[in-house]
Amino acid sequence: MWTLQFLVTIFAYHNNVQYISTKEYIAVTYAHETLHALIGYFNVTDPDKGKELFPIFYEWPSYEDGQHLTMANRYVDLMANVVLQINPNMPSIDAKCLAWNGLQGTRVYDIQRSNYDSVNGADAWDIKMTEVNQRERNGTSIVGTRCPPQNL
Repeated sequence: MWTLQFLVTIFAYHNNVQYISTKEYIAVTYAHETLHALIGYFNVTDPDKGKELFPIFYEWPSYEDGQHLTMANRYVDLMANVVLQINPNMPSIDAKCLAWNGLQGTRVYDIQRSNYDSVNGADAWDIKMTEVNQRERNGTSIVGTRCPPQNL
């Protein structure tokens, strides 16, 4: 009997993200990329189990869009909770904004935006998403935990 082994490498080095971003931004990025890896792993190793765990992925024609739709439908709360476990003082809406980052363009994201805008005013979701994600990505947050400075 043989076993199939996977090695997944997650690169978060785009624009020095690992040096300047908050721990919360990095953690949610890793959670997002880990979900990509899990969906891909089951797609290759055990498609039947994959269909059980990630049914939306198998119903969607585009590989990448199917993965993002799966995350948007089922894993935004999980990713937001990762952030809140690291920093319980972060407002839950900020944690959700971090979790939604990268899922733009899915139908579920558009519904989330529409619902938020209907309560908070036109374009409120886009403004909030931009503000939270730029602040946490650039390490200028007063809420998130900045990673220690590194020698570049």
